[in-house]
Amino acid sequence: MPSQTIKTVNFGKTKSGLITVGYTLYDVGGNIVSPRDEDGVYEVGTGTGIYAAEITFPNAFAGIILWDTGEGTSTSYASEEQNFTDSAASLAPELTSIKTTLQSDLTFVRDMIGGRWKIDYDNFQMIFYKEDNTTEVARFDLRDQTNSPSYLSVFDRRKAI
Repeated sequence: MPSQTIKTVNFGKTKSGLITVGYTLYDVGGNIVSPRDEDGVYEVGTGTGIYAAEITFPNAFAGIILWDTGEGTSTSYASEEQNFTDSAASLAPELTSIKTTLQSDLTFVRDMIGGRWKIDYDNFQMIFYKEDNTTEVARFDLRDQTNSPSYLSVFDRRKAI
């Protein structure tokens, strides 16, 4: 997914008022990714010599923005590295995985506290149910202070396997 962001360049006050400022995008190998573009380039304020544009970068772009004043033989240049490989777009699969894990964990916690629980005296276990009070969520083995199974003097509980 392409990334859009505002980028600026400062050519200094002596280069203010130009309508020919443009930029070209180059990849890390020096190949042109996006040819020179003047569309949308504007001077920030009046007489500043600082220019800006909202630039659309290809997905996971890593390379250089080469700005120029477009003044023919007296053109000035400025460059800036741009690296979107650490952007949210490139992290999307990881963020989706984190979101899925978080949703699963929150569902488990809600299920654990939302429904009933009961002690199975025969197996020395505590059973947790979802909010419907019938769907089992988890079982825990109950132990006393000496690590013996117990339902009367519970000192420790461990998730049953």
